[in-house]
Amino acid sequence: MTPYDSKEMVNHKIDRSIQFMMECHKECDLIGTIPHEAPDYAPHDVLPNYEEAARQCGLNLFYVGAEVNAFDSYEPLYYVLLSPKEVLTFDDVKRTIPGFEPIRPQEWLAAA
Repeated sequence: MTPYDSKEMVNHKIDRSIQFMMECHKECDLIGTIPHEAPDYAPHDVLPNYEEAARQCGLNLFYVGAEVNAFDSYEPLYYVLLSPKEVLTFDDVKRTIPGFEPIRPQEWLAAA
């Protein structure tokens, strides 16, 4: 996922996510990840193309910081989640991503 993805690719990912949430009765879906380059709490790259596509569908995009267990260390990254909710709780994310380990426990607000 990048801010340079084509409109067709973005719409395809959003549509596929909406279909998954409807068919599986879910309120949240993981649509991708982006790198986390430094120990701060906001993504370095945001995805305005995905944020706009989500807004047009009445949904919200969330950047959820996590540490993922890699081969020999924990690697930071951002999960990019789609949901109709305005706020995601730790439990919402944990139901979507089993084994989720946040950078810090919190609630996540929709991308502005």
